[in-house]
Amino acid sequence: MGIKNSPIGELAEMLQEETEKGLQTAAQQITGKPPAGGPAQKQQTNSQQQQANDAAKKQAEQAAKLSQVKQEANNDFVKQMYGESTPAEASTEPTQDQQKQAEEEQKKLALRQKLHQEYYQKLVNPPKQQEERAAEKVEREEDEKKEKEFVELEEQKKKELPKMSQKGDSMEKLKGVSG
Repeated sequence: MGIKNSPIGELAEMLQEETEKGLQTAAQQITGKPPAGGPAQKQQTNSQQQQANDAAKKQAEQAAKLSQVKQEANNDFVKQMYGESTPAEASTEPTQDQQKQAEEEQKKLALRQKLHQEYYQKLVNPPKQQEERAAEKVEREEDEKKEKEFVELEEQKKKELPKMSQKGDSMEKLKGVSG
């Protein structure tokens, strides 16, 4: 898109024409004829100078606007040339794959938090043991008594064994070379 065919280009041409006119009037004032001397001519000269000053101010403002417009046009052009390229299909909405990935990540995070809480809650606050029922307590005590009795019987059997068998399988006190 060319700048000359746009409204910005037309504005630039108008500003350039006004600037040239202002320069011509300023040149006439500088090189112009000095006033002949009457008060009417002094008033005309003062009004001409004021008009020239006003025209110069307008030209300066227009030049500033023109440079600003040109700068904006340049910035827009640079943004178009070097800006982020986005395909026509790209949109701000996430695609289905991205949505699925996000949902999976959320599920993983929720599961991780749940397992973490369960594990550490058991460590930090161990569950209270429930009181045993009377029947279970009696059974457990009986099992402990039977186990104790069994251990005592084993100890008694060890004490009752003959001394010879404790030393070895043979009855000989001194074994020979053959064994």
